[in-house]
Amino acid sequence: MTAILTILAPIFIVLAAGYVLHRCGLFTDQYVEQSNQLIFYVFLPLLLFHKISQSDFESLFSPGNLLVMVTAIGAVFLLSWIWGGLAHYPPSILSTFINDNFRSNFVYIGLPVCYYALGDGGLAIGSVLTALAVPVVNILSVLAFSPVQNQHFNLRLFLLDLVKNPLIIGAASGIVFSLLEVPIPDFIAEALLLLTQLTLPLALCCIGASLSLAIKPEHWPVLASSSLFKLFLLPLIAYGLMAALRLPLDTTAKALLIMLAAPSAEINYTLAAQMNGEADLAGTTIVITTILSAFSYLIWLSLLNI
Repeated sequence: MTAILTILAPIFIVLAAGYVLHRCGLFTDQYVEQSNQLIFYVFLPLLLFHKISQSDFESLFSPGNLLVMVTAIGAVFLLSWIWGGLAHYPPSILSTFINDNFRSNFVYIGLPVCYYALGDGGLAIGSVLTALAVPVVNILSVLAFSPVQNQHFNLRLFLLDLVKNPLIIGAASGIVFSLLEVPIPDFIAEALLLLTQLTLPLALCCIGASLSLAIKPEHWPVLASSSLFKLFLLPLIAYGLMAALRLPLDTTAKALLIMLAAPSAEINYTLAAQMNGEADLAGTTIVITTILSAFSYLIWLSLLNI
């Protein structure tokens, strides 16, 4: 237990520091917004490229675990839709509820936990999983919000957005460099190391600064359900699938479970706001699942013998 607390404590202390800095006025809303853009468009793509290009991609990629990830995410998508329908959630709440349950915060929480729990190898695996998950969750998000959208799915625009996604570009470039064993000069590797070291702490500070504890009372039942789906059911389904397929509980499998156990993604708020969902509910789900993940990760890391 002490070892697990040692893994988690730095992550949530930095996250709390971001919250305090924001409350003190040192992290303004404009600074957080600009920092998030830097992370998404510059630092994170460089991190994915650096970690994947310097690793043996063939050893990181596991078709079995990829199947588990896609199946688990898809299962939670369907179960959330069924649960929300039985609970008679209005369309805007239902769509937001579904999206919050399967779309994990791989970037801001999953990758830091992978790094502190599994080291550079875990971070490299998490980087690959982040890139592979992007097209899956993007498709499911479009489907989740389809009941409250008046426009039809545009495959051409979807593929164009996917190709232009900085995370896909960074990861794909890293995979090419890894497979072709392209050497990177030492001075460039050192520069990448310096730049990418900013990514995880800045990301944690930004998500801490974005937390708001203002929660509508009527959202509590939905929040409770989302917390169970996101923090426990999603990784539990993946864990069960691994056992059923007799996949080894190696570093790749552990990294996958850590990533799936991450709280709701920060982008869920933006998606809900832009796609006629319930933005306030998405925002509070991010807050609650992020806070509760400090405790749920204690359970999962213990189960994984980390």
